[in-house]
Amino acid sequence: MSANRRLNLLAHVVNFLKNLHYVEGASPLTLKAYALDLYQAFHDLSLPRVHLSQGTNTFNIDAEHIESPDWSEELLMASAKKALNRWSTLSPATRQRKCATLKSFFGYLFREEVTDRDLGSQIVLPKSQQKIPHFISIDEIISLVSSIDNDIEKNHGDKTAEILKARALILLLYGGGLRVSEACNLRWAEINPSQRTLLIKGKGGKERQVVVPAVTIRSLDELDRAQEYIFGEKPLNTRTAYSWVREWGAKAGLIKPLHPHALRHSFATHLLAGGTDLRILQEMLGHESLTSTQKYTHLNMANLSRTIESHHPLGHKESLAKADKPGKP
Repeated sequence: MSANRRLNLLAHVVNFLKNLHYVEGASPLTLKAYALDLYQAFHDLSLPRVHLSQGTNTFNIDAEHIESPDWSEELLMASAKKALNRWSTLSPATRQRKCATLKSFFGYLFREEVTDRDLGSQIVLPKSQQKIPHFISIDEIISLVSSIDNDIEKNHGDKTAEILKARALILLLYGGGLRVSEACNLRWAEINPSQRTLLIKGKGGKERQVVVPAVTIRSLDELDRAQEYIFGEKPLNTRTAYSWVREWGAKAGLIKPLHPHALRHSFATHLLAGGTDLRILQEMLGHESLTSTQKYTHLNMANLSRTIESHHPLGHKESLAKADKPGKP
């Protein structure tokens, strides 16, 4: 029996998470999700809970207990199947993520020669129905920003400072298509006002350059630059970000409750409707796969129809008239 096989289940889980972090560059949020999924999957085997804490220069992984029970391929698969049954009531997207965690972990064990076979091959990912992303219209965007501007004119003092931050947040989400976590963690050092670019650290620590409209840069210029982060001495709490967006969506009289991701969806939808190339949009959004970007093509059929009429040779009335004329004998 190899040294790897003699390790207990907890050690394999910890090594798997370390590999995800140090080798594959997974983000802390991804690691926490994977740790929770594996804890739930192997609960029947009394796997201890793994807690993750971000250190200064290292990523520390601490478990509640040092030891965990022995394992076998049969016990792992039996526990995983029970977990799959428990997860059957969850949404398809959540089940798909948890199944992907299991497949990734089992694949790691097989590659490391801990198991004789890839147990993940026995797990089938459920199909998740792709939802049409919630977005708001350009008129609603204008109404939202105008509502904030009107409030800034009426208020003074500390309240104004918070409103300015809320406006900057909303213009980052819509103007740059940022994820809420990306906007909340933005530093002044990552902003180039003259070129109107932001250096964004996205999922998995991947960096991308984002160009934003001038109005977004102007909104950032009105914030206090005394701290490292644009929203203060530390990143803005995402709950606070959600609260600001919901509050101003309600004040603007929007029909549906507004959330940060709806502004990112609106950014993508409006750019695509305006003729932006899908591959370029993929880069702007920081999507690893083009499949994630293609969901924004849902409402462009009407726009595509107009494009065909305007640019296709047979879309012009003159071309159609010539095509209808019979040729000379």
